[in-house]
Amino acid sequence: MTRKNFWLGFVFFFAPLAVLGQRTNYQSGWNPGVLVLADNSIVKGEINYIQKKENVIVTSKNKKTTYHASSIKYFQFYDKKLKYNRAFTALSRKPDSPPSKMQVFEIVLEGALPYYRKPVLVEKVVVKRDKAGSSHVMDDFVEYVYFLKTEDRLIQVKNFGTDVLPHMKKHIREISNFMEENKLNITLVSDQIQIIDKYNALEENLATKKGID
Repeated sequence: MTRKNFWLGFVFFFAPLAVLGQRTNYQSGWNPGVLVLADNSIVKGEINYIQKKENVIVTSKNKKTTYHASSIKYFQFYDKKLKYNRAFTALSRKPDSPPSKMQVFEIVLEGALPYYRKPVLVEKVVVKRDKAGSSHVMDDFVEYVYFLKTEDRLIQVKNFGTDVLPHMKKHIREISNFMEENKLNITLVSDQIQIIDKYNALEENLATKKGID
């Protein structure tokens, strides 16, 4: 989310200078989608995820209804700004956490090792350059914190090598070969997703083979 809107006809260059702070008051904005509640009932309409209170507001038939994460199983919407479908679920970070502590996480990967993320608004001072010159402005950038789910516990991924790779021991040789062959860098999120996706595929193939046997 940005605090300033500019005409699309102009091209601007932004150079971040400093991070001023992080906030968890991200909002997805209104997008068409569907919400599945904990009792499996379905609600369709315009959806807005409010991170600060872990609420999802749905406008359906001119009526607004607010649902806390504790009452949600799953929801998805088409992000009109980013132009792709996004899917979310509600989870507890610890198995013994009360329902009031449940949070909404965006689904990155599903499978043997599910991967999720949560947005963080990062306020930065940037240099805006255009034909008129340059100026300093404050702007909000959406960044993401990633989580791995294992044994009903969510682990915030700070170091992929120590937080994720140890959970891949079963297929570590195949994973190592895959990383080497594709020259993957475990510090890059795009490469991390490829690695986890490969592991999940290996697990799915193993499960299929056991089923056939």
